[in-house]
Amino acid sequence: MGAAPAAQVLLSRLLPDADVVLLMQALAAEPDTVPASRGAASGVALPDAALSPGERELRRVRQQLALGAAAGELQHAFSNPLAALLAESQLLQLEPLPEEQRQAVERIVALARRLVALTRQLDQGSTVPG
Repeated sequence: MGAAPAAQVLLSRLLPDADVVLLMQALAAEPDTVPASRGAASGVALPDAALSPGERELRRVRQQLALGAAAGELQHAFSNPLAALLAESQLLQLEPLPEEQRQAVERIVALARRLVALTRQLDQGSTVPG
């Protein structure tokens, strides 16, 4: 399986409600095409070196926006299950448990909190500064 199909399968599993084909196209940031006014037939792909600095910047911004959208989708997909996991494990902390089980529950709570913090970072990274 090639890199693109593998990435598409992974994205479809992580983001079942997302339009994976559209997301893959955005992440790939399909090359800009040569406008007819630049003397070439419309639809000819340009390498980065052939683009003006403004066109390269536009391509870079489009890629960042696509990555931000993917990060936002991931954050949304993980936040509710993580909140439920954290809440359930915190409730278990209130129960009288043997020492070994209590330590295991404390590790679960600590790991869930780390994951919540990571998903918040994804959310912060997916916002576009205004």
